Amino acid sequence: MRNTRNSCHLTKREIEVLQLLSEGCSNKRIVAKLSLTIRTVKLDIRNIYAKLEICSRFEAIAWVWKQRETKSLLESCTKSEGSC
Repeated sequence: MRNTRNSCHLTKREIEVLQLLSEGCSNKRIVAKLSLTIRTVKLDIRNIYAKLEICSRFEAIAWVWKQRETKSLLESCTKSEGSC
């Protein structure tokens, strides 16, 4: 597992694009939702892949789901009185 897979290096727009990718949006749909050009969306996706050290949409979606899972686990740990 790579240690550098960190979302803090993603720009706000890259996070928006990644979120839409995780919802199953196509590049064309992302263009429409964010009012960007197809070239910009493709560049953002390429940058996301590079920053997260992944190479596919599937890996991007898996990364988002893992982040959500981890966040949910951490939230439940801090809310409970016991330890996890």
